[in-house]
Amino acid sequence: MDEAALQKAKNLLEISILANPNTSAALHMILAEVLDDLGKPDLQQNIRLLEKSVQLEPDWVNNHLRLAWSY
Repeated sequence: MDEAALQKAKNLLEISILANPNTSAALHMILAEVLDDLGKPDLQQNIRLLEKSVQLEPDWVNNHLRLAWSY
């Protein structure tokens, strides 16, 4: 994806998460990935997003791995 598409994805994901923060672990994990792809990762924001993803879906392996990498 190009930067414009990533920015649109970021905006949509943020709106979705704000509307219902407990809706989907995937939204939190994908937003963390999009922020990384944009080259604007905020480590604390990334950790918060991935911690929420783990909280919502504790059985997923990928969100645990990404969170461990962020720590």
